[in-house]
Amino acid sequence: MRVSELAWDVIFGADFLRYTKAVLNFAEGTFYTHEATGVNTDTSLPKDNTDDICNALFEAAAIPMNNLDDLCAQLAHISNYERKELRQLLLKYANIFSWQGVKLGRTNIVKHKIGAGEARPIWQPPRRIPPPLLEEVNRFVEEMLRDEVIKPSKSPWASPIALVKKNDGSLRLCIDYRKSNAVTKMDAFPLPHINDSFDSLHGSQWFSALDLKSRY
Repeated sequence: MRVSELAWDVIFGADFLRYTKAVLNFAEGTFYTHEATGVNTDTSLPKDNTDDICNALFEAAAIPMNNLDDLCAQLAHISNYERKELRQLLLKYANIFSWQGVKLGRTNIVKHKIGAGEARPIWQPPRRIPPPLLEEVNRFVEEMLRDEVIKPSKSPWASPIALVKKNDGSLRLCIDYRKSNAVTKMDAFPLPHINDSFDSLHGSQWFSALDLKSRY
């Protein structure tokens, strides 16, 4: 059944409705299950509230590790048992999570190598940076050196940096690799078929995502 003017497109399967003993009240715009209380749907919400969702995620990531109980308490959409399991999981593997203000982790299991074949090294001079932004660039570099994201190098390859303003007004440090990418040998590895990916996810209940800090 298709309903217009919803904030998000949703399809409820019959097996899900039976399993959760769901009760849909279209007159009141509510959805009930045997565990949770009714949730009023507000169809006046804008369809694109990505900023609100991102802000909520950033707030959760900013909670210090010693306030783990506060973080779990905010997860009202899962059961008490699941919150307890999540808390134990976060404590058990605390060393692999990057909390606010804590050094990022990295792995040495896989070493990434970029092949350029017989191409001559491409060296590009640095671009001029406006004096008001120099302090910000120095801060970026010092943080990445401290976190061992980058290291001093005398490589014959060099690409210029560029500062890009984000939606919140802050700056993102980027590197213009376009000329280097033009001579990079691409891996001839077939991409997975989308239907095969969906088949492999059948029956799964929990999903995780990698959040790469500044694309690293």
